[in-house]
Amino acid sequence: MRISTERSNLITGLNIVRRIIPARLARTALSHILITTDGNLIRLSSTNRAISIHAWIVGNVDEEGAIAVPAKTILDFVDALPPGQVKLQQERDTATLYVQGERSKAAIKGLNDLEFYPLPVEDTSNCIPLGSDDFQTAISQVIIATSTSAELGPLSGILLTNEESNGITLAASDGYRLAVRHVSLPEQRQFLAFNMIIPIQAMAEWLHISKILAHRQTHPVLIGISQNKSIFFQAQLPSDAPVSNVLMTSQLIASNFPNYRRLIPDDWKTQVVVSTKELENACQIARIFTRGDKPAVTFHAQPGRLTVSATSLLTGDTKTDIDAVVEGKEVQVAFNPKFIIDCLSVINSPKAMMGITSKSGPTLIRPVSGDDFTYIVMPLALGANL
Repeated sequence: MRISTERSNLITGLNIVRRIIPARLARTALSHILITTDGNLIRLSSTNRAISIHAWIVGNVDEEGAIAVPAKTILDFVDALPPGQVKLQQERDTATLYVQGERSKAAIKGLNDLEFYPLPVEDTSNCIPLGSDDFQTAISQVIIATSTSAELGPLSGILLTNEESNGITLAASDGYRLAVRHVSLPEQRQFLAFNMIIPIQAMAEWLHISKILAHRQTHPVLIGISQNKSIFFQAQLPSDAPVSNVLMTSQLIASNFPNYRRLIPDDWKTQVVVSTKELENACQIARIFTRGDKPAVTFHAQPGRLTVSATSLLTGDTKTDIDAVVEGKEVQVAFNPKFIIDCLSVINSPKAMMGITSKSGPTLIRPVSGDDFTYIVMPLALGANL
């Protein structure tokens, strides 16, 4: 193999595929990145067996080939090079990759492609298309409610389903809150029905990839099911873009997601419409006084305003009044401030609506306009942080 590409292209591609590689893994194939030619493109690939990622970058292919090299070594070396062309040449007999920048060069010991774990390359001919911006926003809005404990089974992943008409729905819950986002499809087509739970690590990886690609331009994202019943996402960018294609495949969580629809209240005693940013800022202030095992902030909804307060025997107390449109009964209810801040930070609407069922029942939060996003949070007992 003999290839060359811009350092910036190589760095971008390496950053896309590197994060799934375990940090403290011995020198095995799983600690390597596979570099291979694919027509006139250069493909970078990595896997941890549960997730596989491919990134195609533009460059010059003078001779075909494939070699896997230690991820940390190639990343650190290329990162230290100045801007400009980087040349890579494989010596197959010794499984060595020679990497040369403008003034520096290195010989990196690797593995020939036959020694590398086989990576699935998916058929993307029959996939569901989504706008990249919509899908990135949707993931960021629901991932906040996902449990980080694998012991909770389906709650350690994000439900992805197309059971509702003309779109897909993402849902996540950690047992204390629920986040649901519906994304409309750009095309009116019939797709095979699916209902699957994707591990949080895989969704976090695709969110990371989306953010890397976001500054380039909007592009379609294809979602499909592979023959071995895993899921894959593909970002398709223009062929002349520095990164022209990214494909990620992930195993699924073999379980059933709880019926989240029955958890969404359709009626509430008190409705509050308030500035999203003002409420988030008030919760950040109150959070200062909630350090401890049971942090809680109190919302007092009354005509014309919402008061956000916190009290602690150790640190003191605080209170912030916010202008609000309040309909229904006056009520006081307490929440974990993190759960409220997480929600408000991903609402893109200037105003948010809260539907409070009672001081002990679920509260619904939605943007007043824009995204089809619903967040349900359970309250705490009043005075929980005293």
